Amino acid sequence: ARAIRSAGISEVSKANNHAYDYGMKGVRETIEELRKVSVSFVGTSLDSVSFFPPMILQRKGIRFGFVAYTQFLNRKSAPQGHISIFEKARMIREISSLRSKVDVVVASYHGGIEYVDKPNKPTLMQLRELADAGADIVLGHHPHVPQGIERYKQAWIFPSLGNFVFYQPQRFWTQVSF
Repeated sequence: ARAIRSAGISEVSKANNHAYDYGMKGVRETIEELRKVSVSFVGTSLDSVSFFPPMILQRKGIRFGFVAYTQFLNRKSAPQGHISIFEKARMIREISSLRSKVDVVVASYHGGIEYVDKPNKPTLMQLRELADAGADIVLGHHPHVPQGIERYKQAWIFPSLGNFVFYQPQRFWTQVSF
């Protein structure tokens, strides 16, 4: 958390397939460490909830709202309500509630198949469902490679941004990101 903060990063999405790799102890410690260094986050919760609070930031008079979802977790036995797993009905409620409070809705989506150059049909469907629910920007991550940009109705969809800080020299496209 200190390294993230010292790199100038002040907001993160924690909804990803690794969010529960170390159980609730790992979820709790990660949240506590992020809070200690004032890094805001979306996508996980200490309390079991049916609604994951969004993050709202204002920059130069523009209000941005952030929500986060993961398509899956590595462990099958994750407790409900601590990791924001993509569920269409809940996602629609969350984005609908956020939409009236902000100028721009950004949805973080962790999903898809690794190392492929475009999203598969189920993943593309969920990315578009985020846009249909009211997200203006959908930022995808998990495949480790960039997957282009799609203008879908009112939204911009980035199915996968590629790697940010993740060294995988065995695969050329993992070294190229947006």
